[in-house]
Amino acid sequence: MALVVAEAGVAPATLSQRFGSKRGLLLAFATQAAAGAAVPYERARAAHDSPLVALHAVADEFVGHMSPAEEMANHLSMLQLDLSDLASSSSSTRSTP
Repeated sequence: MALVVAEAGVAPATLSQRFGSKRGLLLAFATQAAAGAAVPYERARAAHDSPLVALHAVADEFVGHMSPAEEMANHLSMLQLDLSDLASSSSSTRSTP
């Protein structure tokens, strides 16, 4: 959270008031990212007749935005958090006999 506060140039209390916790911040980030997730695919489908070529174009676009190791590791960490959160919410909503 300290790095986010420093990067955003806000007081820690402002961040806490807005998001409540680190998890709240991560969920807000995930929600914002999900809102635009379809855009690269739509753009590639419009530009290419072949679905395979369109998929390659999307992959190239994603890789082009990442610096080699550190950013890819961050993305994989976020994916792991998303999957863990999904697994825990799925198990908690199952009814037991």
